[in-house]
Amino acid sequence: MAVACRQILPIIILTLCLMCNNMIVEGNEPLVTVHVSIDMPAPSPCLYVTWVNCTGTWYKLTPGEEFHFTDDRTSRYVCHAMWRDKEGIWLAFESVRDRNHTKVFSSLREDGFFLSYDQSNWSKLSEWHV
Repeated sequence: MAVACRQILPIIILTLCLMCNNMIVEGNEPLVTVHVSIDMPAPSPCLYVTWVNCTGTWYKLTPGEEFHFTDDRTSRYVCHAMWRDKEGIWLAFESVRDRNHTKVFSSLREDGFFLSYDQSNWSKLSEWHV
């Protein structure tokens, strides 16, 4: 019995060390900041307001305004926006698609929703719907 315990004890200790190491690595994941900006012209005389919800809270934004939030990289953020008589949904952050980035930018424009990691190169994600 003592021989079996001496043989299995190193395996148990090694397993516990590996488990603790994995928890430390996962706990040190860098956070991601998701930026959402309203990049639409402000027609006169009426200044249109855009309502945006990504985190369970609705934000009332006007052209030129933005908001951002920070979270871990395991979450998924599907955002919903309403503008004039239109509404739309887009994936502002998705852990697999955006895993190599600490900043993700969403731009809401007249012709849809756009994604960028550097604010120079934009990809269209979806369009507004009536």
